[in-house]
Amino acid sequence: VSSLTYVAHRSAIRADVTSERLSALTDETRSLIEGISAERPVVVHAFVSKEVPGDFVEVQASLLGLLREMDVRGGEGLSVRIVEPLPYSEEAQEAVEKFGITPRAVQDREGNRTELFLGMAFVSGPREEVVPFLDRGLSAEYEVARALRMVTQDKKKVVGILRTDATIMGNFDLQARRQQPAWRIVDELRKQYE
Repeated sequence: VSSLTYVAHRSAIRADVTSERLSALTDETRSLIEGISAERPVVVHAFVSKEVPGDFVEVQASLLGLLREMDVRGGEGLSVRIVEPLPYSEEAQEAVEKFGITPRAVQDREGNRTELFLGMAFVSGPREEVVPFLDRGLSAEYEVARALRMVTQDKKKVVGILRTDATIMGNFDLQARRQQPAWRIVDELRKQYE
């Protein structure tokens, strides 16, 4: 076992042996990462708190595993910088001032409030895409792949939304005299498409 471990470590063989495939990337994400060229490099600045409440341990572990896998697979065109900022530290100040990533106050099961960083900034030349906070229930891989596409593609694709009786884009309700907001899917589409 020791010999196999040593050989695997020296040859950079990587495998996800967890039953849930926690550190495995999808083929699409893998090809997106491997397609980043050294001529147009991408730098990922990840601000992840070292200590997180129990509800966010899975999110933190998933994100850190994904970032480390990206760093290994990315080659020369992709560099990943993982920062563990403490409250009111220089790293926390950098996250806020440079990228607009602010700590979020979360409460654990005992009622203790904690300031938590779980944000990322993707920078490629003049293009920048920020994921300010990775909340529970969000797929870390989806957010990373979306942000990578945003900074690496030349221009956004165009998507049209048909107007029907379902007020997807929002509408003014004359009876209630208030504005109905657009559906959340519209905000997600606006991040990726014109």
